Amino acid sequence: MKPLNIILFGFFINIFTSCSGSDEADPWEGIEEGYTPHPLAENMPHNDVTAKELKLLDFKSIFDESPTDLKHLHYFLNGINDGMRSVELSVFVSDLRMNAFSLSDGTLILFDIHKNRLIQYNLNNHRFLDLATVGRGPGDLLFSRELYTNYDRLYIAMQGFRISVFNCQSDTCEYETTFETPFNNYSISTEDDQFYILGLAPFGREQNPDPGNTEQFAIHELDELGKVLNSFNPVYKHKAPIVREQMNSTGTVRFFPQHRLVTVSYTRFPFIYLYDSEGNFLNKYRLPEFKQGYYDYNETTRTGTHRAMDHSSVQTTKKITDDWLLITIRNLESRVNDRYIRYDYYSFHLPSRQMYLAGRDKSYPSDQSRMIYTTDDGLLLNQQGTLYWIPM
Repeated sequence: MKPLNIILFGFFINIFTSCSGSDEADPWEGIEEGYTPHPLAENMPHNDVTAKELKLLDFKSIFDESPTDLKHLHYFLNGINDGMRSVELSVFVSDLRMNAFSLSDGTLILFDIHKNRLIQYNLNNHRFLDLATVGRGPGDLLFSRELYTNYDRLYIAMQGFRISVFNCQSDTCEYETTFETPFNNYSISTEDDQFYILGLAPFGREQNPDPGNTEQFAIHELDELGKVLNSFNPVYKHKAPIVREQMNSTGTVRFFPQHRLVTVSYTRFPFIYLYDSEGNFLNKYRLPEFKQGYYDYNETTRTGTHRAMDHSSVQTTKKITDDWLLITIRNLESRVNDRYIRYDYYSFHLPSRQMYLAGRDKSYPSDQSRMIYTTDDGLLLNQQGTLYWIPM
């Protein structure tokens, strides 16, 4: 090869790598000896498939076709809030990790995950009732992970192989039943008689071997009695259960029956995974502007720590009608003498497979951060446990 050809060849290689390569930092850079960084691309589900890159589109371009609660969120985040008023609620929750839904009669259902506390809140008189609290008896909550509503019923996914059901047909929701599953349950999505859970096998049992040697899955379709009908979405491949727990336990599953689609996302993964309702893998999509963080695991002491670095995480996802998935992205940013947190709100449109930016919240110091929850009747602001209601 002549020198000129070599130069030109190198030039085109540089152009190709700069356009197609990842701008993420090397996960091994600066890591201490004896540690491994996670997640690693080769251990994530469907690592043999190239993710489709999603562009973050302007929400205004699809505003007229979007549901009311997303419009309300967009207005609030972009300062178009003339006439909006907020009311401080009389109940306090422990932190930002919660679920919130509204019932048709002006009632909020609040789920304080950290405190294992299920609350029914009356927006008319601002009185509230604890429907369930921590305990080990029927109707009690322990190691709760997520609340999901389906018509007039509430479903609470818990570690310890249980899903509790509350019936809200009367004025006050009441405990109905608990059914068992073979898994620690971390997320649940249900429609009619179809249940999808994100569930991991418990530590120290035969069903929890090294996924490098056996097939293990994180998403399971159940019947109404908890029997497993189908499993899909491979777990993160690492022999240590604690690593798999860190990578998979904070994920969410959402079912869209009209399109017969299931979405799966994980806090520390920069992807949305898309399956049909039979569990067949369709595609994975890379989240735009996602800054990867890492969990460093010591292979000798079998302990791990989250690396101190700026990073993004998928805080939660919520089904908004049969066409929309709301994705809340938490961004941690280091500044002089403090760390700041900003939440971005992405809207994934299932029919077109396009991502839209509903809005970005302000950056707040880590001890003052807030998160916004959408409901059918308004927005709920959680500012370090103090709740504010903004009706539509």
